[in-house]
Order: sequence, then structure tokens, then C-alpha cells
Amino acid sequence: MVLGTALFATLVAVSFLLLDASVLGKFIGRQVGVGDYLFLAWFITAIAMIGGAFGTGLEGAEKVSDTACGRRQPERQRMLRGPANCGGGGAIAWRRAGAGRSAAPDDEEHIASLEEQCGTGH
Repeated sequence: MVLGTALFATLVAVSFLLLDASVLGKFIGRQVGVGDYLFLAWFITAIAMIGGAFGTGLEGAEKVSDTACGRRQPERQRMLRGPANCGGGGAIAWRRAGAGRSAAPDDEEHIASLEEQCGTGH
């Protein structure tokens, strides 16, 4: 709803800036008022939202997710999940890196046990 409102507000502003009242008046056959600009912006917003909904419905969930989240996000999720029941290969690398801090001694033991369980020892 927020994006629809933002689209409507943008289209109202653009219609006032780009559409000359005399040109628009020739098309509708009468004097142009503020309501005409608002109606035009509302109509275009409605058509755009309906078209977007149809387009999303026709695409597969993976394609929509790739478009919305980017192609790297699923790769990051797979990296963090890693092999089943192993806490993810990425999780081990994240712990090894200390998540931005120096690793505590008990972290080293936990990392070693994860690597042993997962067969990813270095």
C-alpha cells in the first residue's frame, strides 16, 4: 500500500510537470482541472499495480525471489545452510572468522567439533 501511494504521488507530480493543460484539454475536450490530473494519476497507478500483480502471478516463485532479493541472496543462504546437520559450512567459516572479533578459546573447541562432525577440518 505504501508503494502504491508513493507511485500515485509521483505520478501526480509528474503529470503536473509534464502535461500541459492545453494539450490535455484537447484530448478530453474541455477545460482541465486538478481533478483531471488526479484521475489520470490514479488510473495509471491502478493499471500499473494490476499489471504488476498479473506479471508476478505468471512468473515462478524462484524468478520473483531472484528479482526481489537479487541473485546473490539465495547463494548466501545455501552457503550458510551448508551440509545437513553440520551447522552449515558458512557457519563454520563465520565462527572461525570470529564474526568480527577475536575467537575465544571455547569457540575454537566448538569450531573443531563442528569441523570433525562435518568433515571440513582445515
